[in-house]
Amino acid sequence: MRAVGQGSEMEPKRVDAGYGASWVGDGWRAFAASPGMWIVLVIVFVLVLVALQLVPLVGPLAAQLITPALSGGLLLAARDSLAGKPLDVGQLFQPLTDEETRAPMLVLGVLFLVAGLVAMAAAAAVFMSTAGVTMWQHHGAMMTGDPMAIGAGAWLQMGFGITLAFLVGFALWSVVLVLFYYAIPLVLFAGMKPGQSISVGLRGLGRNVLPLFVFSVIWLLLSIVATVPLGLGWLVLLPMTYGSWYASYRDVFEAGDEPTGKGPAPA
Repeated sequence: MRAVGQGSEMEPKRVDAGYGASWVGDGWRAFAASPGMWIVLVIVFVLVLVALQLVPLVGPLAAQLITPALSGGLLLAARDSLAGKPLDVGQLFQPLTDEETRAPMLVLGVLFLVAGLVAMAAAAAVFMSTAGVTMWQHHGAMMTGDPMAIGAGAWLQMGFGITLAFLVGFALWSVVLVLFYYAIPLVLFAGMKPGQSISVGLRGLGRNVLPLFVFSVIWLLLSIVATVPLGLGWLVLLPMTYGSWYASYRDVFEAGDEPTGKGPAPA
């Protein structure tokens, strides 16, 4: 599955902005190679995480813990799909069932869980310092069920606090996703240690801001299109996303391989 010991020697390449568009093309080719199985994989992936969320207390924590491993399973499927190999549902769980990758992927999951909890705690602190305080100050009026008894100023303050907490949470969660964007494939494919994978992954992101920006803009437009038909377009966009994610990792980190995309030669 991976080249053990390779991780410590890997350094990210810098690729041209045109690669951002080529990664979208790679994502489509990954999906088009086996669309039926991709849809099954994505549905199982979502169902597993949703089912865990329904388990009181420990379920959401377990979902967060195994999300990097399950995402790694979809990256494995993307790699095989781009290579013309058949896919199966077992690939989704392979990072957890493989003894070589289970422990490091779970360690990465612990880091992902802690980072997510920090982001949630920060957002909750913002909420409690604004909207939460206002709700506590006016809890008597709220108990009456009469919104006019609370006052327009209090409603505005609560609305501001909720909006600010949401923005802070969204921003911090985006940072968490950035931290683990290349860390997951580096642990899975390159055998890199979880802590080291985050710092090396950040270097890869820093050296490729332009192609990643191009990819992000295109992906954002596609996400709008995917959402319009009752969200059914995500059954295509999610597999494409993992195909693009793997292509991005390969072009930036696997210097010994031919690029998966058809973008400009690396700078």
